[in-house]
This record gives sequence, C-alpha cells and structure tokens, in this order.
Amino acid sequence: MGKFFVRKTATNYIVTFTDLFGKVIYCSTSYAALEENKQDKRRRLSGFAMEDIVHKIYPSIFFKDVDRIIVISRIKSRSVIFALTSTLKFYGLLLFGYVREFVNPHNGVKLKRKKRK
Repeated sequence: MGKFFVRKTATNYIVTFTDLFGKVIYCSTSYAALEENKQDKRRRLSGFAMEDIVHKIYPSIFFKDVDRIIVISRIKSRSVIFALTSTLKFYGLLLFGYVREFVNPHNGVKLKRKKRK
C-alpha cells in the first residue's frame, strides 16, 4: 500500500508517492512529467498533466509491489482528481481511500467584516 500526496502551486502540480510511514519513494511535478509543450501553463495545470505524472511514477510503484493507493489531496479541482484516479485504475491500482485536506491560511487572513446598517 502507498500514499499519493497531491499539491498545487501557481504553475505546477506536485505529486509525491510515499509508503504508509511517510517515507518518500518518488516525487514528480507536472513540468517534469510533460513530454510535450512544457512551457504551456494551461497544459501543466490540466488533467493531462496528472496522466503524465502517473505514467512517470508508475515504474517505481511497480517495483515496490504496491497494489492499493490512498490519495491525499490538497487541491479543490474535481476534474484533476478524476483524471488521477482513472489513470490509477488504468494501471490496475486499487483506490483504497481518498482524503481531502485543506491548508489553513496564515495569520494575516481576517474574516470578512459585516456590513454596517
């Protein structure tokens, strides 16, 4: 069993594959995984990037003899997660669990003020 951590920056998706104890086995970004048109920011932030990332990470998954995956997501886009899970199923991996984490904002973020009447 292994874990997939999916994060997003302004220009990339970062996917980290770890074992159950958190030891990093392989990490890839959408920029490094794209095989064509790497400079296109829209392509790096699309579902096609997830397919390329899983294609790049799969040999390390195969050699570690992993057949079940837990996906821990820190992004909100459903289409990207759908592309990730469908690509994992294509390779014969079982999606064992899905956890959606949200990053807490820094201390400078305030609540929205109520309007005065």
